[in-house]
Amino acid sequence: MKTIAAFIIAFMSVLSLHAQKSYLGFSMGGSLPGGAYRKKGLGKGGYAGSGFALAFDGNCFFGKIGLTASASYGMNYLDDQSLKNDMLDHIGDLFPENPWSPDAMIEFTSTQWTYVNFMTGPVLSVSMSVFSFEFRALGGMSFVMPPKRELFISSSDEQWYGNASGQSVRLGYQIGGGVLFHPSSEYGIRLGVDYLQTRTRYDVHYSYQDTITDKTFLEQADFPVSLIHASFGILYYF
Repeated sequence: MKTIAAFIIAFMSVLSLHAQKSYLGFSMGGSLPGGAYRKKGLGKGGYAGSGFALAFDGNCFFGKIGLTASASYGMNYLDDQSLKNDMLDHIGDLFPENPWSPDAMIEFTSTQWTYVNFMTGPVLSVSMSVFSFEFRALGGMSFVMPPKRELFISSSDEQWYGNASGQSVRLGYQIGGGVLFHPSSEYGIRLGVDYLQTRTRYDVHYSYQDTITDKTFLEQADFPVSLIHASFGILYYF
């Protein structure tokens, strides 16, 4: 036990040497979806494409170990054509006895995926001359807003309708690292890569109406959201 304690003390002492300066940072870059978030499938996939992300970071160091906090915003494009086709097929399956005519009017509108994260956690920095290498692990809250989607079909006195609504607030985590270039004592540049994992859940409504009939279905989508952020940022040291 004494040997282990001595090793831990020595390790912490080494980490405390040549302390990394604390800083505030702003970064932007690409947001790349993965897993179910990227895949297609009603209720099981997000149809998400590549997008962008912005982040504000604050790192406070105590030696080479510190505490980091991050607030980020991101958006991912939606494969709306694939989603439209799958929704049309699904509405046909839900109301097989009420098919629409080939000349029916079909309207489809959609937005994009958006999300906001507030996370905090430990960070480790290793300095080499004007370069530093960071490794961090964060956890916190993720606010995921699904795309607003509406599908409307009209044929004579019949109408078919599908839409999604709602947003989710879930726990999430983020792990990653970065390379810092700091030629000045006040400013620097950071290149980073982070992996983000959370979940989303929302409701999907389907309905059919004619002069005497009104049928509705309510379904729920619930699947993990995984992303890779590749970013470029500027830093201000304090």
